[in-house]
Amino acid sequence: QLIDQVEGLRFLQDARAGRPTAVEVIDELARRLPDTTYVEKLAIEDTRLTLIGQSSEASALVIKLEGSKLWRQPALTGALQPDPRTHRDRFTLTAELAVTDAAKSQPGAVDVRTP
Repeated sequence: QLIDQVEGLRFLQDARAGRPTAVEVIDELARRLPDTTYVEKLAIEDTRLTLIGQSSEASALVIKLEGSKLWRQPALTGALQPDPRTHRDRFTLTAELAVTDAAKSQPGAVDVRTP
């Protein structure tokens, strides 16, 4: 039972270590999104990042978010919806979080299984 618990804990630690933290994702978004973009909703669910908001540069958001080490394949989903009051386009953007195999990247990883 102890081995099963240790392996379960290691699995969860590896899964967590292989993903960017929410703080890293928010920081990267803050650096890449133009000042004319307002995020109304940010969701990180499993490996999917979803942004909903308004921007006067909505059509250029994908280009601005490409090339990040934290996510892959940013794409606008659905049609841009113009807001006549704010003169911005409402958008929904999704991307896949970059998940790495943390067990391979951790030096000195120890195998707790018995032979």
